Amino acid sequence: MDALFPFGFPEPTRFYLALYVATLVLHVVFMHYVLAGTAFLAGRGLLARLGIDTERPAYLLREWMPLMLSAAITAGIAPLLFVQIVYQERFYTANLLLFNRWMAILPTLLIGFYMLYLLKVNADVLKRPLIRQAIRVLTFVCFAFVAWSWTENHLLSVQSLGVWTEHYASGALMFKTPELAPRLALWFCGSFPTLAAWLAWQIRLTATDDEHREIDHPSVARLLAGIGLVGLLSAALCAAAYYAMLGDAERELMTGPPAGPWFIIAIVGAVIQSAGWIVIWKQNALPRGLLLIVSIALLVTLCGTAVVREAIRLARVDITTLYNAHTQAAAVSGLGAFVFFLVVNTALMLFCIRLVRTKVESRGTRV
Repeated sequence: MDALFPFGFPEPTRFYLALYVATLVLHVVFMHYVLAGTAFLAGRGLLARLGIDTERPAYLLREWMPLMLSAAITAGIAPLLFVQIVYQERFYTANLLLFNRWMAILPTLLIGFYMLYLLKVNADVLKRPLIRQAIRVLTFVCFAFVAWSWTENHLLSVQSLGVWTEHYASGALMFKTPELAPRLALWFCGSFPTLAAWLAWQIRLTATDDEHREIDHPSVARLLAGIGLVGLLSAALCAAAYYAMLGDAERELMTGPPAGPWFIIAIVGAVIQSAGWIVIWKQNALPRGLLLIVSIALLVTLCGTAVVREAIRLARVDITTLYNAHTQAAAVSGLGAFVFFLVVNTALMLFCIRLVRTKVESRGTRV
């Protein structure tokens, strides 16, 4: 493959790969908020001991988390469907081999979802510090378990038939591989810059006039800048550790013509984000223009990272054997229906957001 991703593939394969990566990035934007947000709430006590005021971000996380989890799950449907079309038996085989361990995701998500609502309840029994902290930690553990499960499933899906046979014969519930820890750590650490950007915009757009709406917000600017910078630095270290574990085939595809430009784009986006958060730290403010630059750089990094992630999989999977299946799937003629409902649902969501915003603003509160 000498062409830039997603070019260099037959048209049906190119179409599905592009849609898969695009929808995956959309899912990641919301998923990062949930994963890093619950981690932030669980570790809030440590920040408080350092004298850091976390009240405003914590309030926003508690209020928005159920909605953001719903958005993450909804946005995850499309990449889940596309990955089944593109890789088919590899995805199904990994699911079957993990079996009960894989199906545990569903009850874990349900528990985590209801834990998010308990964080919002003001019942006296739930106000006790130990109980409140236990709920925070349990909530984070639920979503960390889901992240671990998806990472484990992905790594199992790209293994050879011999590894699958060995795993099945062992009867193991978990798939153990040295790649799991650095890969999971990379995604976990990388979620914090996304959370910082989300919270920065939420704090600006939900502030009332009494809170100096749309100006500096010095009480949280350095906290968010610190979250973004620490997340970027730790993610870079995890990425370096993971890169060192990869084979020559994976590295060649990552840095060569297919994904190399995307790799560079991801790094450039991370550098711009870092520079933006440093300026925010020094200014102790959240200027709109700078946040916009950081947010665009964040999306650039996520897109580049998603392509590099896919390049690693393509180095291990012979996708040429699936070209006919992709052609058959494309011949089903569902593109028109897909585009129609995409446009209609997007318009409805924008209408609902606008309607709610108008109603709330008419009452003197901004959302």
